[in-house]
Amino acid sequence: MAKPVTDDVAVLGAGVMGAAIAAHLANAGVRVLLLDVEKKAAADGLERTRKAKPASFFSPRFETLVRTGSLKDDLAAAAKCDVVIEAVIENLKIKQELYGRLEDLGGSAVVTSNTSGLPIRELLEGRSPAFRRRFCITHFFNPPRYLKLVELVAGPDTAPETLAVAERLCGGLLGKGLVRAKDTPNFIANRLGVFALMRALEVAQKEGYTVEEVDMVLGPATGRPKSAVFRTADVVGIDTLVHVARNCHDTLTNDERRQVFAIPPLLDEMVKRKWLGQKTGQGFYKKEGKDILQLDLTNLTYGPLKKPKFPSIGATKGVDDVDERIRRMVGGDDRAATLARTLIHETLTYAAARIPEISDDPADVDRAMRWGFGWERGPFETWDALGAAAPAKRERFYPQATGPVIPPLHGVKEIERNASASILDLGDGVFCLEYHAKMNALDPDIVALTMRAVERAEREGVGLVIGNDAPEAFCAGANLFGLLVALGQNDYKAVNQMVVDFQNACMRTRYAAVPVVAAPFGLALGGGAEVVLGCQYVRAAAELYVGCVEVGVGLIPAGGGCMEMAARASEKAPDDPAFDLFSLVRGPFEMLAMAKVSTSAEEARDMGYLRVQDTVSMARESVIVDAKQVVLGLARAGYRRPPPRRIRVVGESGAANMRSALRSFAQAHKISEHDNKIGDHLARIISGGAVPSGAVVGEQHILDLEREAFLALCGEEKSRARIQHMLTAGKPLRN
Repeated sequence: MAKPVTDDVAVLGAGVMGAAIAAHLANAGVRVLLLDVEKKAAADGLERTRKAKPASFFSPRFETLVRTGSLKDDLAAAAKCDVVIEAVIENLKIKQELYGRLEDLGGSAVVTSNTSGLPIRELLEGRSPAFRRRFCITHFFNPPRYLKLVELVAGPDTAPETLAVAERLCGGLLGKGLVRAKDTPNFIANRLGVFALMRALEVAQKEGYTVEEVDMVLGPATGRPKSAVFRTADVVGIDTLVHVARNCHDTLTNDERRQVFAIPPLLDEMVKRKWLGQKTGQGFYKKEGKDILQLDLTNLTYGPLKKPKFPSIGATKGVDDVDERIRRMVGGDDRAATLARTLIHETLTYAAARIPEISDDPADVDRAMRWGFGWERGPFETWDALGAAAPAKRERFYPQATGPVIPPLHGVKEIERNASASILDLGDGVFCLEYHAKMNALDPDIVALTMRAVERAEREGVGLVIGNDAPEAFCAGANLFGLLVALGQNDYKAVNQMVVDFQNACMRTRYAAVPVVAAPFGLALGGGAEVVLGCQYVRAAAELYVGCVEVGVGLIPAGGGCMEMAARASEKAPDDPAFDLFSLVRGPFEMLAMAKVSTSAEEARDMGYLRVQDTVSMARESVIVDAKQVVLGLARAGYRRPPPRRIRVVGESGAANMRSALRSFAQAHKISEHDNKIGDHLARIISGGAVPSGAVVGEQHILDLEREAFLALCGEEKSRARIQHMLTAGKPLRN
């Protein structure tokens, strides 16, 4: 059996980055030794990470894999680990001194630095050839759990086996996106990202654009994240931005655009005033009460957002194709388009001039910007998108992609398709049901193709994967627009049929003659969560945000979600009539009533959405490949469909306890009257309806209760108002 890539890793430095890296190593099941100058400092760093929002750990269960110590007393133990990741303060002398102590302790550990830009040649001054061979840079981006990028930098003496260990640890075990960067100031992502940000600030000040206007232009309209420019700066920290930019300006003496990195008086003043962004409560933006204010770049005062409208930005609204959004944006003739053309042109030109200085491969540059800064298209991909309108070279950097491909699978064939879903042949007898509706919202087309996908897998193959390659959502829930149309026509027969069909589809996947494995990632909400619950096995991406959130739109889970929670509680109960079954049901009831959503796949396991047999992929890109292997393994093991379950329920007395809790919440004004009514329906369903405590019922009994409650709530004006508000405002209405 092959040895794991590593059994133990030491992280030196328990600051923001070091402790977060330690947490994410623990998420991958690695034992971690976290050291700082004093053991208390390491313990404090770990405690801050435990409380971090968003969470650094997948679940509190993983915290036990991290132990703390001091650099004074425990460095010898660190030297004996398989890998040592140095993440101390960005001070060259401190790092050099620490490497000297490590070398004196001997050992064969691979040593990496998380430096954001210090050159290897300076870090390794005075080190022996042997130490140099086992050293490289692994630059994680903050927060390391959520940002995919790790820049891997080798020195002239770094041994191939050292890089192989770093690649297996970061790219394999942690599922990170690796790019090979050269040993140049701030490597790839920060070099280009900070150039783009500093130039945007320079143009905004010179041409009179507001903070809000720049972020409108350089956000989703041009394939950049919602945080755009100035919100990104606030998240990163103005002091961090200044540090990186100053390092570029000081060291890039031959850069033709060096002056862009010069720190303007505005940033110096913001640092002086401690206006450092999110961590100090104000930067380019400031929150006052419920209002978000923007910084006036001319006089350093804050004022309201003005929500300007530009035709060029309006032309990108509702356009899913990011390449087309970019083309429309730069093709406009207003101030917003002028800004987009200027900054995109300069960023692309600057990136092209950096090949081969910072990287030999344009693809790595694009990956670095996508994974590190959240750009939907890297600079060279943007160049391709602009085509003949590109500012310089006309050749395409990448060939056009054709056909449905789920990386890293190759040869995937689409064999059936409708408007919202496809059946793919993944090879080896494994089929895939792929959603491709907007946000992959469930609709009759998806439900119908689910039935056909299971039938095809049973007839022609060995199993089925339910998964897709969408950017954000495995399935964000049901298509509420279709539901609202039916309700507007008072067509309850159609609504009833929608529910029956969805329940039947979920039961069909559960009781298929071949294994059906869900491969969820990102958002799996409402009906999407019920799709996951309806499969016998799950291979989830680590970043999974799953939850039955139907109460937010005035409804209840009616695709088997309530039934499944009741069944799983029943399965955990011992065969003892005296056992308090309510103790197992109360948690799922509260979870559904409060629309709780997991913050990771492992928390989903804690919540009951995943079970012991379900497994997790650290890399989002590999989840379908991994799910296929689960299918093949189950098929080789002689998979047999399970028998229908008999569910022991808490009955009317259990429902009375749930309703009592609801009344207490309502009286304390923690929930509304309508929330209370929805909770009453949930209590009736999960308790099994009008049966005594301890009664045993079939799955269909609870499914019928779900359907009845769903239809009843559809007749409530407040539920309809919640559905309408979600469609128009994109967030729940608490009425």
